[in-house]
Amino acid sequence: MDARPSVSLAWLALLAAAAPAAAQSDAPTAPAAVGAAPGEGGAGAAPDAQAEASRSFEIGMRLMEEQNWAGALAAFQRAYDLAPHYAVLFNIGYCQKQLQRYPEALEAFQRYLSEGGDRIRPEKRAEAEQAIADLQIFLSRVRIVVSVDGAQVFVDGVPRGTSPLAEPLVLGAGHHVVEARAAEHRDARAEFDLGGAEEREVTLALERLVAVAPPPPVEPPPPPVEPPPPPHPVEPEEWYDDWLGWTLGGIGLGVAGVGAGFLGGAAVKASKAEDEPDIQDAHALLEEATLGDVIGGGLLIVGGGLLVTGIILLAIPPDADETPPDDGASAVAWQPLVGPGGLGLAVTF
Repeated sequence: MDARPSVSLAWLALLAAAAPAAAQSDAPTAPAAVGAAPGEGGAGAAPDAQAEASRSFEIGMRLMEEQNWAGALAAFQRAYDLAPHYAVLFNIGYCQKQLQRYPEALEAFQRYLSEGGDRIRPEKRAEAEQAIADLQIFLSRVRIVVSVDGAQVFVDGVPRGTSPLAEPLVLGAGHHVVEARAAEHRDARAEFDLGGAEEREVTLALERLVAVAPPPPVEPPPPPVEPPPPPHPVEPEEWYDDWLGWTLGGIGLGVAGVGAGFLGGAAVKASKAEDEPDIQDAHALLEEATLGDVIGGGLLIVGGGLLVTGIILLAIPPDADETPPDDGASAVAWQPLVGPGGLGLAVTF
């Protein structure tokens, strides 16, 4: 049965002038500007909005005559938005059906019956109910099951609710794409074709994303370490700068000089003892001469040893006391010797 929306022409006429008898039909009551009760149909709309709605409705009717269903649908929808009235929903549903938008047409006819209620004339109610029955062959009911609660469900890119969905979705015949999206999960997607009057269940399994730890922060490289400045070259110590050699040599020379003095004095006393006629005095002089020889000889030996040691220290290079590497090469060691019998120098190879 082809339910033509002819009755809705009365709505256009009543937007311009209300008829008392129209209040009992399915056409809208008169606008508020001419005495309609507030809250009925488009009665609460402003006069300018009602005039614009009337113009849009007239355009929609002309477009329907040209079978321009998309243009007519847009005009009827604008008229309903400006001055809502249940009668316009019949025209909207009819255009949706001609455009093969069967779920939208079903919703429009159902709203027409719901909002119109007792104001709908019996013959118009029968037309709407027949239109709903005719649409069932083009409609399928699809239950969407999502593995995660709270996921957003999209059908053909349009949001249709949050899982779990309480009722199956009514979809028209054709190709459809169903998607489910949830935080911390990978989106799930399913595509299928419906031929009409089907009941189907589509399951979407969302995969939890594995949290990947962020890479550790990269520490900046340490600043380059400047090498220490090269040590100042140490000037080699000259032989005459060896204070120890000079000290020992000087002390040795002084001690040897004192010893020579004692020896000289002892020789003088020994000479006097030979010329002394008095035996006791001569004997005393000899004892003093002997003691002077002993002291002078000892001092001479010690002083000579110190002098020789100082000379050796001055003669050895300043770095000669460093231990040479043990590479098998021969080394020479110097060691001064001082004893009661005289002075000496030991050399070790």
